[in-house]
Amino acid sequence: MADCPINSASETIADFIYRNGSQQQFPGNSEDILCMDFVSTDFSIIYTPLDAVEPISLSKFTYYSIPGLYTLLDSSSMDASGILATHASPALSNQGRGVIIGIIDTGIDYTNPLFRNQDGTTRILSIWDQSLPEDKSLLPAGVPNRYNASGASYGTEYTQEQINEALESDNPFAVVPSTDTNGHGTFLAGIAAGGILPNQDFTGAAPECELVIVKLKPAKQYLR
Repeated sequence: MADCPINSASETIADFIYRNGSQQQFPGNSEDILCMDFVSTDFSIIYTPLDAVEPISLSKFTYYSIPGLYTLLDSSSMDASGILATHASPALSNQGRGVIIGIIDTGIDYTNPLFRNQDGTTRILSIWDQSLPEDKSLLPAGVPNRYNASGASYGTEYTQEQINEALESDNPFAVVPSTDTNGHGTFLAGIAAGGILPNQDFTGAAPECELVIVKLKPAKQYLR
């Protein structure tokens, strides 16, 4: 994880995609660059005070350097997609075992039984909540650099072990405080990966898969 002196998820911080090894010039004063996150051998993320680079426009920054903003999506019904027919077919019988599905959305209600194994443990491998800690003056835990991959200096990651600990607790959100106040991320995760609930006549597309969840940090207004 990068050593960053500020919480880069703050609304007062702008971030830009930098192509490593390129001749890309950063507009403004290079001293305004507070820190960088290494993403891969090809790209890094630059963090700088928002007021030092405003107004942000394509006349000042290259198109690919300005991060894209995600918005909420909808889904069609399971019956219309034909997913349930594949569950019932002996030739297919593929319910997602051995598959990891990533959801980038508004978070997830990890306490929902849709995302648990039969023994009550979670099928969620990790939750990266980019909105935590809520106090943006605090330095976040971020995401550690594992397996020689890049970490991240913002947000807080909760592992499968921590989520299971929370599920066994009388107060789960005191252990893992990540929530989905919007509900959209939980809804899509349920459609894609919700477990089989016979009493409620429901199943997701891949009820035996595992999940990795990213709850996005609040979007900044980049182009003005």
